Amino acid sequence: MVQLNSHPHCVFSIKAHLVLVTAYLRNVITKTILSDLEDHTRRVFCLSNVEVIEFNGEADHVHILLNMKPNITPAKLVNSIKTVTSRWVRRDHWPHVKKQL
Repeated sequence: MVQLNSHPHCVFSIKAHLVLVTAYLRNVITKTILSDLEDHTRRVFCLSNVEVIEFNGEADHVHILLNMKPNITPAKLVNSIKTVTSRWVRRDHWPHVKKQL
């Protein structure tokens, strides 16, 4: 059954499936990096008032299933999450990432 959310003038259920890939589809993401990515991603989406339903990934990509509200622009959301997660991964795991790329 679909759970519907509501605002004063609308009823909605907006789900988005976001796939983020690594540069050149290289196998960069380890279990540690995936765990850190999940933590950072959930934190950023929580600040944007977006619910992360599922988070999963493999060595070259990450899948994120989101529950969004109608006042959120998907393009801005994707841009911010790509920028923030890329910065965190480079800061915390640069030696490993540099070897793989």
